Amino acid sequence: MIKSLSLNNVATYTEECIVSPTMVNYIFGANGSGKTTLAKVIADHTRWSSCRIEYTKRPIERLVYNKDFVNENFSQSSEVKGIFTLGKNSKEVQDAIKSLKSDLTNVEDDIGAVEKSIKKSESNLQEAYETAQGQAWRKKTQYDKYFKTAFTGFNGGKKTFFDKLISINPPTSQIDEKILIEKCEKLYNSALSIFNYLPNLDYTTLLNLSQKDILTRRVVGKEDIPFGKLINFLGNSDWVKKGLDYVPNDDICPFCQQDLNSDIIKNLQDFFNEDFRDSLEEITNIGKEYVKQSDILKGQFDSILSSNVSFLNYEAVTSKIALAKEQMEKNIASLRNKFNNPSQQVFLDSLSSVLNEIDDFINMSNKAIKENNDLLNNLIKAKENLVLEVWSFTRGLLSNELDVYFKARDIFEKANSKQQLRLVELKQKRKDLTIELHYKESQITSISHSVTEINKILTSFGFTGFHVAESENNGYYKIEREDGSAGKETLSEGEYNFLTFLYFFHLIKGNFESNGINTDRIVVIDDPVSSLDSSTLFVVSNLVKSVVREIKSQKSTIKQIFVLTHNVYFYKEITYLGSGKNNTKNESYWLIRKLENCSRIAMYEANPISTAYQLLWKELESPKTVNPITIFNTLRRILEYYFQVIGGINYEEVIHKFDGEDLLVCKTLLSWINDGSHSVYEDMILSNDVESIEKYLLVFKRIFVKLGHERHYCMMMKIEPSREKNELMEEDNDETKEELAKQALANVGS
Repeated sequence: MIKSLSLNNVATYTEECIVSPTMVNYIFGANGSGKTTLAKVIADHTRWSSCRIEYTKRPIERLVYNKDFVNENFSQSSEVKGIFTLGKNSKEVQDAIKSLKSDLTNVEDDIGAVEKSIKKSESNLQEAYETAQGQAWRKKTQYDKYFKTAFTGFNGGKKTFFDKLISINPPTSQIDEKILIEKCEKLYNSALSIFNYLPNLDYTTLLNLSQKDILTRRVVGKEDIPFGKLINFLGNSDWVKKGLDYVPNDDICPFCQQDLNSDIIKNLQDFFNEDFRDSLEEITNIGKEYVKQSDILKGQFDSILSSNVSFLNYEAVTSKIALAKEQMEKNIASLRNKFNNPSQQVFLDSLSSVLNEIDDFINMSNKAIKENNDLLNNLIKAKENLVLEVWSFTRGLLSNELDVYFKARDIFEKANSKQQLRLVELKQKRKDLTIELHYKESQITSISHSVTEINKILTSFGFTGFHVAESENNGYYKIEREDGSAGKETLSEGEYNFLTFLYFFHLIKGNFESNGINTDRIVVIDDPVSSLDSSTLFVVSNLVKSVVREIKSQKSTIKQIFVLTHNVYFYKEITYLGSGKNNTKNESYWLIRKLENCSRIAMYEANPISTAYQLLWKELESPKTVNPITIFNTLRRILEYYFQVIGGINYEEVIHKFDGEDLLVCKTLLSWINDGSHSVYEDMILSNDVESIEKYLLVFKRIFVKLGHERHYCMMMKIEPSREKNELMEEDNDETKEELAKQALANVGS
C-alpha cells in the first residue's frame, strides 16, 4: 500500500501537496482540477524528480485506468492483448497456488521483518556514532587553539574528523599535554615552507630550426628552360609564382588580357618543378614546427612567472622573457615572409643568448630552493611526528567515549552478519516460491475465461451488437460484430468506453502474462464514466464497488484503490454504503480543488459530496478562498434553484426591501442574474477583489433573511442564526420553509 504521496512542481500542483491515503480512496474534483495528474504520479512518480511515494512495506504493481491506458492498449492495432486469468477447473492446482501464495506472503513478511530489524540496528549504530562524534568534536574545539594546524584537512566537519580519529590506535603510554602544546607553538609558528623546483627550459629544437640552410638559400624554379633564364635574369620568380594563382581557366592573361597559349602556361608550370615544391613544403614544415616550439616555450615561461618562488629575480626574468617572446614573434614573421617569397634569403635572430640568460636565473633559483628544502626537511619530519602525536593524544582523551561506540559497533556487526545471511536465504526462498507459483499459474491460466466474462457482462446489459473473441494471433483479442466483421473502428463512444473499462476490470484480476496473476497490486480508476448513459454508469459503479468489497475483505491481491471522478452521480453511487452502514477507518474521502491555478487535495472523515446543491454552498465557505471567476454563477444557481425551482418564489421582489449601498449591490447582482448566462465560461465578472466579493456575499445572505429563509442560509453555511434585531424576521410558515429546504437537498442531481 501507498503510505504517503507527495506532489510538487508538477502540472497545477505548484506547491507541495502531501496525501496519506487509506485502503479505499474516493476522490472528487472538477475537470482540470488535477485528478489526472494525481493518477499519473501514482502510476510512475519517477517521471518527476520533485514527487515521491512511500510504501508501507515495499513498492507493488500499480494498474491505472485512464486515457494513457486506453491509448496504449486499444489505439495501436485492431487487436488487444489477451488477459490471463485463473480458470474454474483444477481445484488441486488452485489449492496449491493458494498455499504457495500464502507461503510467499509469509516469506515477504519475514523479509520485511529482517529488513526492518537491520534498519533498526543501523539506526542504533548511527545514533551511537553521532553521539561519539559530537563528543569528539566538542573535545577538539577545546584544543583548537593549540592543535588546529595539526588537524589540517580534518577541520571542515565532524564526520571527517571523527572517521580519522577512530582509525587511530590508542596511545601506548601517557602523553604530556604541556610538552605537546609547547612543541606545537614552536614548530607551527615558522613561516618557512617547501618550494617546488623550477622547470628547465627546453629550446634545443627551436635553436636548430633557426639554423636550417634552406632559410638562407634562394629557392627558385628550374633554370634550364627558356622562361627560367628570363625569370632568373629579371629576379622576379616570386612575382611570377604569385601571378600563376591568378591565371583563369579560359587561358586569358590576368594582366594584359591577351590570350595565353598552352606552351606559355606549360613552361611556367615546368619552371616551378617538383624540387621547387619540395623546398616550399620544407619551409612550411619549418614554420609550423617553429610556431609549435615557440608555444611550448611560452608555456614554460608562464609556468615560471606563476611559480611564486621567493628566490627568483622576477623583474629581471620578466624582462628577459619579454625579449625572447619578441624575438620569437619576429622570427615567425620572417618565416612567413620566406614562405611567401622563397627566392629571398632569411636570417633568423638567434635566441641562444637570451635563453641562456633565463636558464642562468632558473639554475640560481633552483640552487636556493634546494638549500631551503634541505633545511626544512628535518622540520617537516618533526611536524609529521608531531601530527601523529597530537592525534594519539586526542584519541587517549576520548578513550571512554570511543569504547562505548566500538562496543555498539561490534554488537551491530555480529548481529548484522547473521541477519544478512538470513536475508539472503529468505530472498532465495522467495525466488524459488515465485518460480513455482508462476509454473502452477501457467498450468490453469488462459485468456478464454476473460473473454467469456466480458461478453457475459456485455450481453446482460444490452450490448449485443459486438463481442470480444480470441484472435488468430495467439494471446490476443479482437472485437467482432455479429457477422464476424471487425468492430473496433465502428464502436460508439459509449460502447468503446464501457468495453475498455470491462477490459481493465478483468486485467486487475489477471495479467498480460500467464504468470504473476497473484501479485499484489494497487488500482487507480480515473473518471471511467465519460459518455456512458445512466444504466451503464450504474453497472460501472457496481463493478467498482465489487472491487472495493474485495479490498475490504483483505483476501484480494488488490491492496489499495483510488477512484477519481468529476461526476457527482457516479461519486454518490460508489460511496453509497446502504442503510445503517458507516464508513470504516480504511475508507477516506478527498476533494481536489484548484484555486489561483494551484491544486490542493483535502481529506474528509465523512463524505463531503451529497448533492450538487450542497457543493455550490461549499464554494461560499470563505470570501478569501472562493473562485472569483465562478462566484457569481454559483450565487445565481443557488437563488434560482432554491427560490424559483423548488419554492416558486420570485426573489427579485426583494430588491424593494434594500436601501443605500445594499440597494445598488442588490440591483447589480440581480441585473447580472437576469442577463441569462448559464455557462461558467460566458459569465461576466463583476469584480474580483475580496472586498467587492464580501459585499455581494453579504447581500446574498440578506436576500434569504428578508425573504424569511435565514434558517436555511445558516444551515447550509453551518453557522448560528443572527440575533441582531434588524435582521430578525417573523417565524411564520416554518413548516413550508423547512419542506422547501428538504426538497432542495433531496431532489438535486449532479
